[in-house]
Amino acid sequence: MERIAGREIAQFEMKEIQASFHARVGAWSELLRPGIRRAVLVGFCLAILVHFSGINTIIDYAPSILHSAGWNIDSALFSTFVIGLTNFGFTIVSFWTIDRYGRRPLYIVGSLGMTVTLLSLMTVVITGQFRDWWSCC
Repeated sequence: MERIAGREIAQFEMKEIQASFHARVGAWSELLRPGIRRAVLVGFCLAILVHFSGINTIIDYAPSILHSAGWNIDSALFSTFVIGLTNFGFTIVSFWTIDRYGRRPLYIVGSLGMTVTLLSLMTVVITGQFRDWWSCC
């Protein structure tokens, strides 16, 4: 640390590290306090929603999904690349929109959009229209 930041900063950092060893450690039961319990429950439910939405599965299996929709493998792989690039681009855009609008409105809008999209995909598959123009949307 001394070589990187100098002796004075290294000593300060060491004191901070040593002080952290004596800091109070919270118990798991503190997560069930009334003020904390709701935040933990909401965070848990949001994490479960992300996994139940299946978006990771769709991204992981996009080439197979597109290939089964009648696309040739080259187009399916390129489309998967475009899906990933779009996902990356909107992740970057979200960095600025989170600061402007906050997490909650964006999460609600994103969840609603994801729900509509996944329900549409499910409807197309169930009705047997997956090989039609719907699969391109």
